[in-house]
Amino acid sequence: MSKLFRHSVLFASCFVESVWAGVISVVAGAVMGGVQILLALAKYTHYIRR
Repeated sequence: MSKLFRHSVLFASCFVESVWAGVISVVAGAVMGGVQILLALAKYTHYIRR
């Protein structure tokens, strides 16, 4: 019984860690993408204003 409990705890912690890593990578990718889009828009508007 304790072996099964230990295995389930280990599995749950690994699962939570992988989910957290996925969430963090998605958020970081979205932030970086937003920054790049903002930079592209800034360059675009800068060229239009000339």
